[in-house]
Order: sequence, then C-alpha cells, then structure tokens
Amino acid sequence: GSGTRGGGSQYNFTAPITADTPANLKTKVTGVIAAKKGSVGGAYGRIWFEPEDYPFAASGE
Repeated sequence: GSGTRGGGSQYNFTAPITADTPANLKTKVTGVIAAKKGSVGGAYGRIWFEPEDYPFAASGE
C-alpha cells in the first residue's frame, strides 16, 4: 500500500521470487535485499522475505 498522500512512499510491496533449489533461492533473495536496501528509508527501512509454504499431498494409489 501507499504511504501518506503525496509522500511518494510505499509501506509494502510483494514480488515473486522463484528458484530451483533452496540455495539458489537464498542467492536470489539476498541479491534483491542487497540491491534495494539503500532505497527503503535508511536505518528505518526494512526488507524481509516470507516464503510461501504450499501443502503437498501424494498418494501411491
């Protein structure tokens, strides 16, 4: 969502980040964080990663 009207700020943003292995996902996420940390409000800005956890069910029948 947006921050205050006319303030040019945003308090949240989501984007899909995918990879074929957990190690590659970590590399991508840390790369995004490193690239964007300077543009999120300095010492007051925060970037965090919340992975989606899809349920998996399988049957041998």
